[in-house]
Parts: sequence; structure tokens; C-alpha cells
Amino acid sequence: MIDGSLSGTAGDRLRRIAWRRAVGRDMAGAASLHRATEWYPSEALAAMQWEQISALVGYARTTNEFYRSRLDEVPAGPAVTPDAFRRIPPLRRHDVARCWAGQAARSAGAGGVVQRRSGGSSGEAVRIPLDRATYSWYVGGTWRGLGWWGADITRRGAVLLGSGGAGLRRLAVRAKDWAMDWLRITVEDGFEEAVPAALARLAAFRPVFLYGYPSAVHRLARAVYGRRLAWTGRLRVIALTGEPVYAFQRRAIEETFACPVAEEYGNGEMGSMAFECPEGTLHATVENVFLEVEPPATNGSGGPILATQLHNRLLPLIRYETGDWGTVGASGCACGRALPAVRVAGRTQERLVAGSGSVLARPRLEELFSALPDDLRGAVQIVHRPGGPTICRVEHTQDRPSPDLRHVALLAREILETDGSVDAVAVSRFRRLPSGKLPYFVTLRSDDDGALHHE
Repeated sequence: MIDGSLSGTAGDRLRRIAWRRAVGRDMAGAASLHRATEWYPSEALAAMQWEQISALVGYARTTNEFYRSRLDEVPAGPAVTPDAFRRIPPLRRHDVARCWAGQAARSAGAGGVVQRRSGGSSGEAVRIPLDRATYSWYVGGTWRGLGWWGADITRRGAVLLGSGGAGLRRLAVRAKDWAMDWLRITVEDGFEEAVPAALARLAAFRPVFLYGYPSAVHRLARAVYGRRLAWTGRLRVIALTGEPVYAFQRRAIEETFACPVAEEYGNGEMGSMAFECPEGTLHATVENVFLEVEPPATNGSGGPILATQLHNRLLPLIRYETGDWGTVGASGCACGRALPAVRVAGRTQERLVAGSGSVLARPRLEELFSALPDDLRGAVQIVHRPGGPTICRVEHTQDRPSPDLRHVALLAREILETDGSVDAVAVSRFRRLPSGKLPYFVTLRSDDDGALHHE
């Protein structure tokens, strides 16, 4: 039962009413369809997506001035072919405002409009309007993915994410959390000082699942692993979202909390785009988005990942640049699901510049972080200026011995193989982004040195 955690007391009956108000028929219907379509054969999934793409393109052509010019090379008609679809120029972040200008007047009377905001970790943050029915599809993949691990989005859960906004929006998020029986622990600048209190609240709440930023959950694990704090909770799964999941984070979290880790791939603009199954495959949420890969500019595996939101009519997002580099292909997963397999190799703009050219930073960061001593994993941030110096910022706290900065610098120089010098400096703590995210790789422009001065 989707609301089986709600018992019969007066307080629980009130929560059930609020829960149904928060979830509604749209979300329950989307969840039901996700549970059915996950077992469709690949041919049926593809046919379903292209039918939705054709409807979306037709709608954008007739209602949005911005898209009319972008769709000149796509023949009008009831069906859009893959070849014609790929002729549509990719949608970039700076295009979103122009797209919304062509749609805002038509959407002014729409009811239940909410705003989704990108985290801003890869550049300028954008706001995406969507109605309540569309939001159901945004979270449908999360609901289904948790179910693969024996959890349920409607059961008691804990959330380690950003604040959810300010003012009335923040109050609305808190009301939804109460209705869903979720404990939200806000991740913001200074979260590290609140780790003991966060662990105590989690242990007392006893959630079935934990859903949050990898950097925040790893900070909890590091506190327990270092035997500063105890953990007695029993989780079925920890779902990590919103940031890259590094191997050292996954290992530490699984060992500390004695439960599996599942990765979710998504963003604020699109919602849930893929979820990891127990066999280790990151399966695309084909009911919500269509994912494709642009041919890479240079030889190598993968390319820029583009996403098309299949349901948002308030602001159509067609072939939107996610900012990620990876592959999307046939499943072949032992779980039996034909949902396409997604592999995210890293952020497209996060690159290390060396004499041989530029390479994705993520693979070399994985190697570097794995080579660090246990107590420094999650405590080293790389600040890279293409063609200039690379700085390893090493967090130095009271509960960690003074780091060997020279060893860190030598290790980074050997593994990263960048142009320019490599040095290491000690800092008191890292500063989180306004979204609560904590990047372990920062790229500086030649005229920007602000990231070096964070305390």
C-alpha cells in the first residue's frame, strides 16, 4: 500500500489527508505507470518515447515563438523522425529565459504552478516552471527507484538536501515533508558543524531510506567511521543525488551504515533522469525524459548528454544540454529491465588541461581520491586554472592530524598531469554553494581567484 505507514490515530488521519493532498491522483497515476513500463521491451519503450516527442514538438511549434524558428528544419506532421529531431539545435541555459518569454503569457492562467531551480553547480542557475501534474513525472523515477531497493517514497524517509527555498516556498516544502513523513536536514554552509545533531535526529527518527547529497552523507559517515559518534539506525537504502558519487564516498557510506547505496541521476530542470538498480545499472527514466548523446567533438567514448523533458508544457525543454558527458545505450542488465543504461563520465566543463590537451577531470579525480590516505578522502578540493597553477585545498580540522601537504601535492602532480605548478594549502573548512552542494573540483577563469580565499 502506498500509504501503509499512516496509522489510525487522529494525528495520522490528518497526515493522511495532507499526504493525499501533496501526492494526489497525478502522482499516484505516474507511479503506477512507472511500475508497469519498467518491464516493457525496448521496442515498446522507444515507440512510447517517440510518440511523446512528436506531441511535444508539435505543441512547442504551435504555442512558442522561440521554438517556431528553431523547428524550421523539422518537417511539420504528426510524427517526428529521429533524424529530423537531431537537427533541432541543443537548448542551452541562456536560451531558457527566451523560451519562457515566448510561453509566459499563454501559461499565465495555469493553476498549481511551482518553480524548480537548478543547483547552479555547473554555472548560472535557471528556474523552471511546471504544474502539479508535471511534477508527478519529475519524481516518478525516484519513487520507482527506491522501490527497487525495498523502500518507498511514501514511507518514513530522511532528506539531506538544500533548504528548498525561502519564504512561502520554504513553508510549502516543510508542509510537504510533514505530509510525506520525511525528516529534512538542511544542508547549507556550515553543515559540518551540525553533523552530530544530524546523526542524533536520524537515529531517533529511524527512516527507511536516506536521500541526499553524497558530500553531506559522506560527512555523516566520516563522523561515525572515525568513532566520534555512534549509529544505530537501520536503513534499507541510501540514495545519493545532486552531485557526482565518488568511489571513496560509496565505500565509506556502505560500510558505515551497513546498507546499499543507489545513485540517482537528475537535476532541478528535468527531475529524475535515471536510477541505479540493485545490479548496478543506472537505468534511464524513459517515462519522464528522453536522453541522447551528441557525437563527441574528439575521439573517445561518450559525448555531451542532452535531455528532453517529455511532460512540461509550461516550458518545453527540448534537447537541453545537461552539462554532463557520458553514454546512453541498450540495457543488457541482469535485472531484466530494458530501460536504457546511462553512464555519466563527468561534467563536460570540468576538464584538466595538460600538454596533450584537455581531459575529463572525473576519472583522474577518482584515481587521486582513492590514492589519498583514509582521513583525507573528502578533505581535498582541487582548484584548477587551465594553463596556470593547480591548488589542492586540504581541510584541516581539530579532529584530523596536520596533513602532509607536500605528499598531497606530489600525489596530485603525478596523477592529474596538468600544465603549470601543483601546490597544496591548508584551509579551515570548505564553503558550500548556496544550494548546499560541495564541489570537489573547481575550475577558475584566468581572471578569477575568489575560490582560493574561502575559509
